[in-house]
Amino acid sequence: MKRHDDMRFVLLIMALILSSSSLSVSAAVPHSYQIEHVDSLCAAASVTGNYTSKWTRLNKYLVEGTNGWVYRSESDLVEDFRQAEEYHGLARLKAALNNQGTELVLMYIPTRGLINPDNIPDGSFNYDRAKQSYGETLAKIRKLGVIVPDFEAMIEKYRGDQTFYYKRDSHWSPTGAKITAEYVADTLRQSLSLDFSHKSDVVITKQGSYAIRSDIGLGVKHLCRDQYITEYVQGYGYEELNTDSALSSDHADTQVVLIGGSFTALPNLNFLGFLRNELKIPVDNYAMENGGLLGAWLRYFDSQALFKHPPKVIIWDISSYYPLDNDNTFAQLVPLAEGGCKKKHPLLHKSFTEYDPDSGSTALYFGEKAQGVRLRDLIFELDFPTAGVNRVKYRAWYSDGQVKSVELKKNERADTGGSFIFEFSNNLLSPSGSLIALEITEIGNASAIEYKRKVSQKGIELKICTRRG
Repeated sequence: MKRHDDMRFVLLIMALILSSSSLSVSAAVPHSYQIEHVDSLCAAASVTGNYTSKWTRLNKYLVEGTNGWVYRSESDLVEDFRQAEEYHGLARLKAALNNQGTELVLMYIPTRGLINPDNIPDGSFNYDRAKQSYGETLAKIRKLGVIVPDFEAMIEKYRGDQTFYYKRDSHWSPTGAKITAEYVADTLRQSLSLDFSHKSDVVITKQGSYAIRSDIGLGVKHLCRDQYITEYVQGYGYEELNTDSALSSDHADTQVVLIGGSFTALPNLNFLGFLRNELKIPVDNYAMENGGLLGAWLRYFDSQALFKHPPKVIIWDISSYYPLDNDNTFAQLVPLAEGGCKKKHPLLHKSFTEYDPDSGSTALYFGEKAQGVRLRDLIFELDFPTAGVNRVKYRAWYSDGQVKSVELKKNERADTGGSFIFEFSNNLLSPSGSLIALEITEIGNASAIEYKRKVSQKGIELKICTRRG
């Protein structure tokens, strides 16, 4: 009898193991999820003074829509895309890339409000005004010679599409990524003479369902101490089918480079896979999650790939709530695209050695080194003895007595060491006098003298050159 009971026990254990195995397999199969939503945002979400933490500042200001949608008024509900009279910085970046034989394609991604206006509460968004402003901005960009996909047509076709964007996250879904990749690929085929003889085929694969890391949901959680039900979506990836043997491993034959932020960097969104599937040629991807406007560019320029193997085209993904007239951004991008001081006329190469104990700053005086040189023609290379310096604040001193201050930042994810390559932004070009000194006041979150006390004896070096000999 005992042997019979033991056998029943063994059979029961085996049944439980098989049942557990069956459950684990079924859990990996994608399911369709019915997402519910909370009835309303808490009262704290309507108080502008509450948006002080990292996640709340990124979500200024939450607006509850219908059917579970939540929007950000400063990002998703933009009505005026801040058209500059002339996009000087963007035009100069394009010219610098063209000098390398590279064209610029700008993916100025439409906002969630332009794609999904139907879920926005009445009176919160003027769709017609936003659409007109967005279209006018794209037209001005095209006048510069920058290539822009036909996103106006994409908005018309997919207005109201509930799957293009997530309900409570700032990014597009894999569906939105796929649609956009199709429009971008079509533009490349029509506008550029790409060589499609060296094929690089990929196959799109399903990766199972995954939970959205909702940035808007995190904002709600921080404001309201409440949380929306998690959204799930089908994930995608891609696999290489074949790569032409003529393509070398050193990217010498690279034709297309992708630069951008999370929209094109996040692997589950699979924009790169969809784009490669459309083009059938390799794409070098430098996109960086949470890289902001500069992160991916800094990584790309640091690789020297532009100068060693210039591509035929660089695709730049930028969300349209970022202004294209950000002068400080292009004050770094343009000289970087020109190679900094390489092959330029040198004016000065010195180390900062004198520190003011009262102000905590350090300064270099140039005498007449820069006398008569146009301020716009100056390029600066500032090298710190430690890596990871991502912020510097400095003052420019002029012979006419004026003093101007500016702050430079780099995305810490770019990991480009402790150097800044830059030119003067527009607010530093107004003085009539020549540049006579540069004073560094802050490095990171410390004063210049505090920074010096923490590092080795090696000093901060400054190199100045000019575009004109």
